[in-house]
Amino acid sequence: MHQKHSHQSEIVAFAFVVVFLGVFLLMDFLLSFISPKFIEETVRQADFFKNLLPEGEPLFSLAKKYAYIAYEIKKELSKHYQSNVQILIALLKGELNIPKEHIIFAWLSKYMIGAGIIKGAFLKGFSLSILAILAFSISVIVFFLRKPLKIIYLELRARIYDPFGDKDIRKVLKLLIANPVPASISHHLPLKGGLFKHSLSVAIESAESLPEEKQKDGFLAGLLHDIGKIKIYKTVCSNKCSFGKLNISQEKANQIMFNELEKRFNIKIPENVWDIVKETDRKVTEKELKEADFKVDREILIEALSRLNINGIESSKYDGWYKKELPFVVVLAHALNTEVSKILLQKDPLLPLDIKPDLKGVHIIAYANPYDDFLVKAIDGKKVDDLGLFDVKVGVETFKGVYLIKKEIIPKELLLKWGDTSFFIEIKQRKN
Repeated sequence: MHQKHSHQSEIVAFAFVVVFLGVFLLMDFLLSFISPKFIEETVRQADFFKNLLPEGEPLFSLAKKYAYIAYEIKKELSKHYQSNVQILIALLKGELNIPKEHIIFAWLSKYMIGAGIIKGAFLKGFSLSILAILAFSISVIVFFLRKPLKIIYLELRARIYDPFGDKDIRKVLKLLIANPVPASISHHLPLKGGLFKHSLSVAIESAESLPEEKQKDGFLAGLLHDIGKIKIYKTVCSNKCSFGKLNISQEKANQIMFNELEKRFNIKIPENVWDIVKETDRKVTEKELKEADFKVDREILIEALSRLNINGIESSKYDGWYKKELPFVVVLAHALNTEVSKILLQKDPLLPLDIKPDLKGVHIIAYANPYDDFLVKAIDGKKVDDLGLFDVKVGVETFKGVYLIKKEIIPKELLLKWGDTSFFIEIKQRKN
């Protein structure tokens, strides 16, 4: 008895669901034939999901197509029937001359959008899953094969840069590539990989300077001339990472590396080749320094000039001279470069600059000639040298290495502060 009652309850519940679903579908069908707003909404949704999930095509396009059909059907039927209910009754009686499949597809247009979303999401998810699995598999393979892959990578790059097909040259090239240290900390090419770039340039130019039978030795010596820097330059990190130098001389580091290379690879260079390499290193280094880019605008230049003792107005020390009748201010290069370097280092302490000159007595910033737009470069048939400098005779004393800064860029108040020198000033041509 209890089982029979339970079975009847199930039938009643099922019937209720069927009736409810039928009413819902009937109402939904009737509401499908509505205003242009229905078309606009369907088209908008179809276009949106088509861009978001292109994998859902062609269902989005079909949704738009049958939405337009629904609208055309509604316009035609509205001429003969006053409501959607009358349209439904006429459809059930078979009085409509419209293909039933058109009406059904028009009704299903919005469901096609849903079907397109499901299809697109599934295919996209499937593609992403495949890509994720593939990426994970590759990362695992790379992790376990990283050492042999690195060896292959180094070998391939070494072969690209080796013009002689020599195993000793490739050994040194691989060593330089695997240790991307700078060529210097505050001089030439102070960037990651700078040593490799510098050494390769020296190697190429050294080889070109030698007779054919010695070119291979010259190339190898060029690669080796700064090899000790691999041991003395290390990455240092605090707020940001940069390179630091260990407390060991480069000569000592070079000797240690040469000894290691002789033991490991039996690499030896004839003594007479090193003289060529040394001169080539000097030329390449100077070229690299000239290619450096230090931003010195008028504001920085004026700030530096304001710190200098022009015309000796504050002490007997002279940093330069200004004479009203001349269209320029004479400024000692070492004085200006020192102050400009200080200003730039205050703005960015990691710049490859030093407030002191190098072993040649030239400031690092001077090689790049960052004042080019502010200088007088020719006067009375005399021209500046490669660094933008003249020599000058002031009174009875001659000073070597001066800039002639254009008077027109200097504020009047600064010129008034300096006053007018009584010294006789004669500009002289420098010897390059």
